[in-house]
Amino acid sequence: MTLLIIVLVGVGSYLFRSVFILALSDRTPPPVVSKALRNVGPAVLSALVATDLWGTNAPAVGTPEMVGVVAAGLAAWRTRNLIVAVVVGMVVRWVLMAWL
Repeated sequence: MTLLIIVLVGVGSYLFRSVFILALSDRTPPPVVSKALRNVGPAVLSALVATDLWGTNAPAVGTPEMVGVVAAGLAAWRTRNLIVAVVVGMVVRWVLMAWL
């Protein structure tokens, strides 16, 4: 019974999300919406990073996590590319974790 509920909720969630994609696939959004949607990725990533860094289990300054965030921030500022910033931050953190 529990498995059935989980599957039904998953299918319902999938259908709810896909309806908007399918219904609006032949339309182009207005320029103001397109411009606003470009900021969604950086805003979501910033919110996730901020809650992780300044939450109750925040890492100390100088830890690989903090150095990775600084490196990612510099990469984002320099390249204006979210994917490059995420990759740089992850690589810096992984390298520091391997060394420490």
